[in-house]
Amino acid sequence: MKSGHLALAIVVAASAACRTPGARPDLLPDFSDGKAARKGVLHPVKKGQTLWRIAKVYGVAEQAIAEYNDLSEPFVLSVDQALWIPGAGRVLEVPPAPLPLPSVPRAAAVSPPADEPPRVATHRGRFAWPVQGVVFSHFGVRDGVQHDGLDIAAPEGTPVRAADAGEVLFVGERGGYGNLVLLRHADGLITVYAHNARNRTVAGAKVARGEHLADVGRTGRATGPHLHFEVREDRMPRNPLFYLP
Repeated sequence: MKSGHLALAIVVAASAACRTPGARPDLLPDFSDGKAARKGVLHPVKKGQTLWRIAKVYGVAEQAIAEYNDLSEPFVLSVDQALWIPGAGRVLEVPPAPLPLPSVPRAAAVSPPADEPPRVATHRGRFAWPVQGVVFSHFGVRDGVQHDGLDIAAPEGTPVRAADAGEVLFVGERGGYGNLVLLRHADGLITVYAHNARNRTVAGAKVARGEHLADVGRTGRATGPHLHFEVREDRMPRNPLFYLP
């Protein structure tokens, strides 16, 4: 799953899901075969601009910009860096910070002024890595197409483990996801485990953190064995890297 072909909303997937004991069809992702295009623009960062100011001008939450662009702590920006601004219709002019900042090359970091502290929340360690492997496709928009999770390459048959304790919402096969497990956690977050060679749990089961849920595979739309892992909140995809150690 190299590109985002999954829709934002979590909706009723198919009548078969309703027949699965213990399944919650209202929480299942939309398994459409098309790629999910996202409305937005690429904003070129200029000297003196900060995440806070960019978010304020566009009227978009800093959290959303940080997650869609894989911005890591301390969320510093670089001159000429292109940021995807979700939901924006056109590129806007963003005023620089009041304090002058030196011009720096693209790769060099520019820290935000002290009067504009980062307001982006991370939840490091909320979930454990579900499988040990190499992340080869990240969360975010690429060429206008959304990828709703992480793709983690691992040998076929590698155990896929629960990122945390929870209740299994769904176990089965759905479109491009292939064999799939959905797990709901105590705080309402949902984790998604897809492309499995074999699912090893059942809907309605209560599982512990680290419990064996499935085996890495390449079912559905996949070019090789890997796990597609998502974190969702209120039916919206979130960047898993903000929740992993």
